[in-house]
Amino acid sequence: MHLFARNPGLVHTALTRLPPAWRRLDAYLAGRTSVAGIMATPLVRGAAVLATRLPFGPAGTFSGEPVRP
Repeated sequence: MHLFARNPGLVHTALTRLPPAWRRLDAYLAGRTSVAGIMATPLVRGAAVLATRLPFGPAGTFSGEPVRP
């Protein structure tokens, strides 16, 4: 949730553009896996680490808010 709170646009983009991300969310919502199960894969852990290093807020490219001059 922390990643979503920081970069909601990034999370939405990943879910809509990357079928594996959507399948993992679907499995979680259907009760077939847990957050721990999703985070157990090296690719997801690495992506989460990289995503937490991205900027957030109005200056971030994935903040979902327009940049104000």
